[in-house]
Amino acid sequence: YSSLVKNIDIHSHIKGIVSDDGIKKSIFERYIPLFNKHINEILPKFNISYNVIFDSKFNVDILDRGVQRSFYTLSASEKMRVNLCVIFAFSKISCMTLS
Repeated sequence: YSSLVKNIDIHSHIKGIVSDDGIKKSIFERYIPLFNKHINEILPKFNISYNVIFDSKFNVDILDRGVQRSFYTLSASEKMRVNLCVIFAFSKISCMTLS
């Protein structure tokens, strides 16, 4: 019985670590500001004049001259360019953390 309780405690602890409020949240909170900075530095290179900001839950806000827009209202070309900027920002952060 005591080993079962110990296993349940261990599993509960591991579940807390890998949950949305665990290590993932810690990593997101650490890197999201840097991620947002890199995205918004890359956007103008793709002729995108608005800001893209992610929060710690990876929800996105798109501000076009101070007015909030939905990602779904962007044209197919705009969506593709924003997605490319996100990929490039991820790549840049990955290279920084690996070196």
